[in-house]
Amino acid sequence: MIKSVQRSHSMCPRVAENKKATSRWVASVLVNFIHSNTTGKVKLFKKELQDRFAVKVASQTIYRAKKIALETLKIHHVEAYVKLMKYGNVIHLMNPRTNVKVAMNPHVKSDNPTFMRFYLSFNACKSGFFNGCRPIIGVDGCHLSGQFGGVLLAATTLDEDNNIVSIALCIYESETSESWTGFLKKLRDSLG
Repeated sequence: MIKSVQRSHSMCPRVAENKKATSRWVASVLVNFIHSNTTGKVKLFKKELQDRFAVKVASQTIYRAKKIALETLKIHHVEAYVKLMKYGNVIHLMNPRTNVKVAMNPHVKSDNPTFMRFYLSFNACKSGFFNGCRPIIGVDGCHLSGQFGGVLLAATTLDEDNNIVSIALCIYESETSESWTGFLKKLRDSLG
């Protein structure tokens, strides 16, 4: 115990290599940080661990921790895709004139079918298009850069104040003429 200090004293940085800090522990304490920075380098995670816990670990431990954390993220995505069919049913139940189509992969035979395609057009968006928007529809697509990939196709319009209003969106496995044709047919059917 220090009872008195004769001269001024600056705080000593407490940096120590810790052999008890395993990759599982690092993954558990940095899981949210890793999920928000999935493409981050080892130095970034080492600095975060140093700043938050004053613990220094080897680069290999960070590599393993990142792999563990990203695996948990993948598991969360798989669980979410399994619930997508129920989500579509709930949307249709709560919004009766909303068009929701969830297609599962017919080639996979299991208790938990795998997700393939998703189409959504809320009734409020469709009636807003007919009652207060310009009669022009713009379509666009963007590639999804997650673990599962795919493409997001969207149909939008402009309201009277030049604000963008979404009419429908669709997720397909890839951007092909088949996916665009399927999306535009579903859009035509839902708009009548």
